[in-house]
Amino acid sequence: IKLQKNDMLDKIVEIEKDVALKYGIKVCDVYSAWKKLKDNRVDTTGLLANGLNHPIREAHDYIAIKIIETIFEIK
Repeated sequence: IKLQKNDMLDKIVEIEKDVALKYGIKVCDVYSAWKKLKDNRVDTTGLLANGLNHPIREAHDYIAIKIIETIFEIK
């Protein structure tokens, strides 16, 4: 929680994306997608089974769609 609150997680994700780009690796950025949900007033904490970092069963579908979009470059 401390990492989330002080923007450290955002910095870590950006570094990971930069490294992936450098090596030509596709990234399924579920973190940014999750942040967009929150920005659109979705209760993302309510989508977490443990209230911290593990999605509920129904949220797995959302993540699976994001993975498929990444693999097949669907926008």
